[in-house]
Amino acid sequence: MNCREAIDVMDHVLDDTLEPDLRPGFREHMTICVPCRTYFDQLQITVKALRRLPREESDNPRRDALLDEFTQKFKRDNE
Repeated sequence: MNCREAIDVMDHVLDDTLEPDLRPGFREHMTICVPCRTYFDQLQITVKALRRLPREESDNPRRDALLDEFTQKFKRDNE
């Protein structure tokens, strides 16, 4: 696995949805590639911090629509 491939699957690793046949290559790449390991560590820290933030209810319908649109697009792009 090269850097680009590793970065492309990091979200799956964080969600624990990485395909089993890709796991050994990802682990190996993280072992030998310091920049990717650093980037992945930073992603983990960011995700943990974001999950700790309180979820606020919104009174702004436009904001809610934009969030819904973003969520749907993100799901489609990652399927």
